[in-house]
Amino acid sequence: MHPSSTAGWQEERPSRAQGTGVAQPSFSPRLVTDTELETVEHAAIAEAILRCHGNLTLVAEELRILKSTVYLKIPKYFLAKTVHEARAAIPLIGATKHSVS
Repeated sequence: MHPSSTAGWQEERPSRAQGTGVAQPSFSPRLVTDTELETVEHAAIAEAILRCHGNLTLVAEELRILKSTVYLKIPKYFLAKTVHEARAAIPLIGATKHSVS
């Protein structure tokens, strides 16, 4: 692409650190706090528990983490009730809406 066809576009090159010869990014990365990471981690695990109907082996596989890590995170994020409710919501095979008399 010819530079004249990109009106107003300029290539920004990373600046060089004084005397180091190492390119420095032309932006300031935003630091993510531990609280933000924990919020994202909690949400990801809780959603996976619901999707996997409380099957923690599947949760670990889906999130690509160790099963032992899932077990450690459940009490950390108070997810035992979520696991219990997800398991209770699984429809029983052969169950019907109407009871047989």
